[in-house]
Order: sequence, then structure tokens, then C-alpha cells
Amino acid sequence: MNGTNRPATAKSAARALRNLRARIAVSYCIDACSRGVLRSIEMGLQ
Repeated sequence: MNGTNRPATAKSAARALRNLRARIAVSYCIDACSRGVLRSIEMGLQ
């Protein structure tokens, strides 16, 4: 295996990691937001 293919592989791996991290951040934000909305609804009902 020659070394010419390696930088591209590293780049795609870094891109995949970044996409995964962004997806995790988005799902975490949605989770936190929905939790906050539910809490405010519960506060309003009491």
C-alpha cells in the first residue's frame, strides 16, 4: 500500500468524525429543548 492514499483517508475519517459529532450535538440540543418544554408545560399545569 502506497502513502498517496493516506491523506484522503485521514481527511474522510476526520469529516465523518465531525459529522458524527455534529449529529450528536444536534440530538442533544433537541433532547434538552424538549425536556425544557415539557418542564415548562408541567409548571404551567400546576
